[in-house]
Amino acid sequence: MRFVSVAVAAICALPLVSAITLQVPTNPHAGGVTDINWTVSPTDPSTWILILVNTAVTNSLYQAWHPPTQINPSSGHLQTALISWIPVGAHYQLRAVKIDNIWEILAYSPEFSFV
Repeated sequence: MRFVSVAVAAICALPLVSAITLQVPTNPHAGGVTDINWTVSPTDPSTWILILVNTAVTNSLYQAWHPPTQINPSSGHLQTALISWIPVGAHYQLRAVKIDNIWEILAYSPEFSFV
């Protein structure tokens, strides 16, 4: 019984899940300019890194935007040039990740393709 009460206490102590919502970028193509939009809530972390990955490729990282010079997480919008060597294909995804640990994912966008 003691284990159950300790487990319940530990679960209740967990932080709230992030409410960051990442949208698919507009017209993503390698070397092009795209708009990326997202929403945040007051309980979300004030800073995070935005990364572009391909979910079909293990440990892929194609591009990253770091605050405060490349992204302002509270703004909800980023207009940016994408690197030119992103391969055409599907399964791309934007992720908001913690600054001190990119493996700790705060939010995912839906998957999208580069054409």
